[in-house]
Amino acid sequence: MTWTCPRCDRSFGVKRAHVCEPGLPVEVRLEAFDEPQRKAAEKILAIVRKHRDLIIEAVGVGIFVKRARNVLEL
Repeated sequence: MTWTCPRCDRSFGVKRAHVCEPGLPVEVRLEAFDEPQRKAAEKILAIVRKHRDLIIEAVGVGIFVKRARNVLEL
């Protein structure tokens, strides 16, 4: 079961405290990574994007890959 925050419309696996923060374009978040991290993240995201049931969400603290719950955090 997931919970969607009524303020920021982000979905979480459970209702919890979080910082309501609008999402960013993934490319913008990738620019904040240093080069080795960015290259690794781009390779991982290329694989993740092949799976239509996964959600990619970029926020200030990183990039989340999830379904009903977080699967991976970059």
